Amino acid sequence: LTCRKNSGIGIFFMGGADLITGVRLLEPVRFEDLRGEFIETWSELTLPGFSWRRDNISVSHRRVLRGIHGAPNTVKLVSCIMGKAYVVVVSPDRSTVAYFILSDRNRLRLLVPAGCGLGYYALTDVVYSYKQSTHYGEDEEFTWKWNDPALAIRWPDADPILSERDR
Repeated sequence: LTCRKNSGIGIFFMGGADLITGVRLLEPVRFEDLRGEFIETWSELTLPGFSWRRDNISVSHRRVLRGIHGAPNTVKLVSCIMGKAYVVVVSPDRSTVAYFILSDRNRLRLLVPAGCGLGYYALTDVVYSYKQSTHYGEDEEFTWKWNDPALAIRWPDADPILSERDR
């Protein structure tokens, strides 16, 4: 993985997103030939210092909004394996919002530091992958309202499909 900060390929920033300490956009190492493609999504050699304790997959239908969730001590590495997701990262002090597009076409990964809020909206049907540095229940998770006026997040849909937790 190589770090790409403030790249313009399928990604856009708003509200000082480049100021969220520790947020990194990563491009995976890809090998292509006539058979298809091989992608290394993470290696201790290229992103040292991280110990992942969970590796989760979330499957969402188009128009589903998940989040905004986080935990004070949990680092996440997220990607969109299938489809296209509109991803939002909120700084721990809730003063800065960063926006990203992750998809199966751009293959980008997003490293989200501990304490940040993270949410996504499924622009298409989505398979979303995320590695986490803590076990479930090991860290106190929080949920911030997706439509909190103080955050002023620009979601692509004013009436998304939501879980009870995210309403």
